[in-house]
Amino acid sequence: LDNTLFARIIDSLSIPMCVLDACDLTLLTANAAARADAAFWQCSIRCSRPVAEPSAGTSTGCAAYKVLATHTHAVREHTRTDANGAIRTYEMHAHPILGSEGNLIFIVEYMLDVTDRSRAEQSRRESDERFRQVAENAIEWIWEVDTDGVYRYCNPMVQQVLGYAPEEMVGQKH
Repeated sequence: LDNTLFARIIDSLSIPMCVLDACDLTLLTANAAARADAAFWQCSIRCSRPVAEPSAGTSTGCAAYKVLATHTHAVREHTRTDANGAIRTYEMHAHPILGSEGNLIFIVEYMLDVTDRSRAEQSRRESDERFRQVAENAIEWIWEVDTDGVYRYCNPMVQQVLGYAPEEMVGQKH
């Protein structure tokens, strides 16, 4: 692929992405999605400072700084408020681009909106906690068995019903 075609392909992607110079983290290029997305710049602005002068706390929350330190892919999660006042969760990914000598020359950053996934994970954690509270306090024996007939969960009532502690049952065949 020639550079013009490659640039057109990158510019056509709907995922905000940019390329940073690894020497000083200056912005070299950004695709149309990045140029149009304020949330992308809220995440990236902390990384657009010179490497020698990061602001307080910048290096710990910035995927590009992690790439500088490790020369490996890095992901950082950011929470931002969108134009409508809704809280959105984003993952900022940073990938190293190495030269022929193995030296870091560019960092490619892209951002994914993971708000729906993040909310689903939080909902699942809350549901699991509600189940745990109900099961742990139930006056009946509650258990879960997998498709192989192995106990995966037993509440504390198993002690009174069968005389075994829950941890003795979990992992045993039904």
